[in-house]
Amino acid sequence: MSFPVPEAQFDPINAARRFLILANSLSGTIQSKFVESYHELWGVSNPPNGSIHSVEDLQSKFDSMGVMDIADVPPFIKQALGIIDESVTQLPVAIQTLISASALVQFISNIYPGMLDQKYSSAAFEYTVNSDFSITIGNLKDEWKAAE
Repeated sequence: MSFPVPEAQFDPINAARRFLILANSLSGTIQSKFVESYHELWGVSNPPNGSIHSVEDLQSKFDSMGVMDIADVPPFIKQALGIIDESVTQLPVAIQTLISASALVQFISNIYPGMLDQKYSSAAFEYTVNSDFSITIGNLKDEWKAAE
């Protein structure tokens, strides 16, 4: 003997609730993962307490990221750097991470205004982009220094 099972019916309220709960959860996840990766890259924390990295350590970290063949670099990164010919054959990964982070900050700020603290809108350290697109790390920015 088996019991009859009623046909499932679409429940628009519960379907909408499930989606909206996931969408709300996503916004929190986007923010927390971005902040977590920002802290990991720059060695900073919130509230600001300086960086666990010296300028030399951070420079080594960026240099250790290596390079990618230009064919594997996303078009938006090449466009951001103004690479329009084939004279560039490789691109440091470090500059790609900074450009990607900047694009992500723009996205988050447009979709979720006010979600990210302003200090996350740029790098925690000053830096220079060299002619070969490598990065030279400068000083920690004031907003990330420990309060005295």
